[in-house]
Amino acid sequence: MTTYCLSSSHSLSDQVSRHMKAIQLVLLVGATVSLALFACMCAEIIPSCKAVLFLTFSLGGFFTSGSIPLFFEMAVETAYPVAEGITSCVLKMSYTIPLLLFYIFPLFPKFGLKWINWCAFAAYAACIPLLPLWRERYYRSEVDDQGKTAINSTINSISQ
Repeated sequence: MTTYCLSSSHSLSDQVSRHMKAIQLVLLVGATVSLALFACMCAEIIPSCKAVLFLTFSLGGFFTSGSIPLFFEMAVETAYPVAEGITSCVLKMSYTIPLLLFYIFPLFPKFGLKWINWCAFAAYAACIPLLPLWRERYYRSEVDDQGKTAINSTINSISQ
């Protein structure tokens, strides 16, 4: 919960608009490194202590929680002029169905639980090479900016 509250990448992207790809890349690399270290410590590949284990888990949560709203924002920007609700619904369904399978497999005793940390690491690691394939287009933001410019010019003409 703490890492979710501290994660303010979505408001950061509002402040530094048109740089979502760079922010998302930093978040994905941070999540991948944190989750890899966490998985290695849980698998006893590298030695662990409680403080480092807690730190890697917290940082992994921080970076993953920060990347989620940016994925939605990127999807809405890419799919514009399709309605935001439709785009968000499709994205939500596209990750909810695999997540459901992810939650069902631990119910079967033969699968165990050791693969879960590696699966989380692999999911974020797979996004890093795919992110450069996304072409940054900010059609929706451009329309929003045109509206702001029109409102500002109207306000300026009224006040003069």
